[in-house]
Amino acid sequence: MAGLKQWVRDVMAIVLLGGLLELAVPDGQLQRYARLVVGLLIMLSVLNPVLDLLQRPERVVSDAEAALASPPAPGGATLEERVDRIRARAEQETERLAVGGLEARAVRAALRVPGVRDARAKATLRREGDRATVGSVELYVSAVPAARARVEAELRSGVARELGAAPESVHIRWENSR
Repeated sequence: MAGLKQWVRDVMAIVLLGGLLELAVPDGQLQRYARLVVGLLIMLSVLNPVLDLLQRPERVVSDAEAALASPPAPGGATLEERVDRIRARAEQETERLAVGGLEARAVRAALRVPGVRDARAKATLRREGDRATVGSVELYVSAVPAARARVEAELRSGVARELGAAPESVHIRWENSR
């Protein structure tokens, strides 16, 4: 990081000196040459780090290996441990969002069934290797009391179809209806 700061300072200094040089040179043919020289100096200073990397690619590899094998960070974790923790948190967040999406879709499917007044859902995922599928869906439904028998079969099949799950994974819990 210190090298990057120094490089930016060098480029800024060359740009400022070049601007002063252009102001000091009188108009005409000489000013055109001064602009050319200043432009080449700026371009060279910008490209210098790239040229260093092209001349010594083994340095890049050794710097990367040193960073990976460096002692633990101030928090006590190595780079690999930090990456693993970040990956685990990302997987947890992805699973939480997926479950939330499943629950929202289950509620929408339940509310489309005639006779359903209100619905809430609680979904779980089942892991199968790298894949996650619908584990189970608990539907908490408020429906017209006379329509419960008809509504239950429609709810189970409709929600299962919406989520791409097996109908037996959809469990209906009746809430008090008024």
